[in-house]
Formats: sequence, C-alpha cells, structure tokens
Amino acid sequence: MNREEKVAKKYLEQQNLGVVVFEPDGNIAPDFALSKNIAIEVRRLNRSLFIGEDEVISEEEIYIKFSAMLNDVAKNFDATYDNKTFFIGIEHITPFKPKKSIKKHLEDKLTDFLNSYRGNLPFRLKINKDIELIIFELQPIAGRVFVPIATMHLPAPVIVDLYNENIKNYIAEKSRKIQRYKYKYSEWWWLLVDMAKWDLDLYELGKIKSSIIDLGLFDSVVVIDHEANLILKI
Repeated sequence: MNREEKVAKKYLEQQNLGVVVFEPDGNIAPDFALSKNIAIEVRRLNRSLFIGEDEVISEEEIYIKFSAMLNDVAKNFDATYDNKTFFIGIEHITPFKPKKSIKKHLEDKLTDFLNSYRGNLPFRLKINKDIELIIFELQPIAGRVFVPIATMHLPAPVIVDLYNENIKNYIAEKSRKIQRYKYKYSEWWWLLVDMAKWDLDLYELGKIKSSIIDLGLFDSVVVIDHEANLILKI
C-alpha cells in the first residue's frame, strides 16, 4: 500500500460506512471496497501542468527537488520587475543530482529569455538535456517577475485553474481504467489525495466544484488532504 492509499484508507475508515477492504479483487480496480457495494479508486493529485490532455510533469519526488531550486532562482529576478509577470511550469524533467552549476545555468537562461522576449508565448525554455520549462504570461503581480508552479502562494485564480485541469484530465484517465469492472459494484468513488497543500477558501473550492460537470464513470469525486481531511466532494 503506497502513501496515498494509506491516507485514503484512513479517510474511508473515518466515514464509518462499513469494512474497508484493500484491493478486494486483487491487483485490478478498485483500490478499495466499502460495504461490499462501493468501489473506490485512489490517485495522488500532483502539482501538475497539462497541455491539452497530456500531463507534462515527472515524478513528484524529482519535481519537489527541482522546485525549491526554481523558486530560489525566481526570487532573484523580483528586483527587476517591469510590469510583467511570467508563470513557469515544468515541461520536461528527468532524474538529476542538484548542483550549484544547474542553479547558475537556470538563472542565465531566464535572463536570456527576458532579454529576448517579444511576446511569443507559451515559450519552451530548454535548460539542459534533463530540464525544459514552459513559460506563460500572467496578469502582472507587483514585484514578481517569475512565479513557478511550485510556489504555494500563487494567485487564487491560477490555483483554481490548475486544480480544475488536474481533476478533469484524471477523470478521463481513471474512467478508462474502471470501465471493464464497472458492473461489479453499484457505486464508484474516485478519491484524490492532494499532497500539494494548496490553500483554497470556500469560494474557490465552490468554483472548482461547479466547474466539474462530467464525472466520467464515477458517481462521486472526493478530494482529501495529506492528513485525510476532506477538501471537497462532488
């Protein structure tokens, strides 16, 4: 049982709806069964960026290592703010060992981008053979030149949009996975464990909930945090 499955199990047990069984049918969907008639599929809600339906982020562990470096470098540009703010996402990243030379190279590449920027966005910025970034322009945020996807204090509309794209894309993926097993259970839940720790208020959560109209083959979508607390239910 992986980390998110352990968190999901804790949440399900807290609902007091019956016995929680892990992988009731073996190593196929669903991940859990509740009261024998409710099937639950689990997935981690990553800090992901999507282009169309393609997820363009590597494993969370690699991403977290790089995100701290990216955030540090981004702050170095704030003193040069000139009424333009850019969002930085990760287009491609493969395993690498963080080095000071990578950090300096990243700063040089972002400087080159600013010096040559002519409005041609989104812009893919190749840092080296392991790292490629994608850059979009945001509404100006005073004092911020670059806002990395890893930053936990993104403007609320940006977070809501990222959250929506994650959920909508994962619904399609998970629905395909459960299609052949759908008949076995009368009800299917899709449980997302949000490890990103985004801080959204009730209004923002309401916007996310109202925008998710198509639940695919699921009867309910539940999002919980890393401590098994309910964030939202659709």
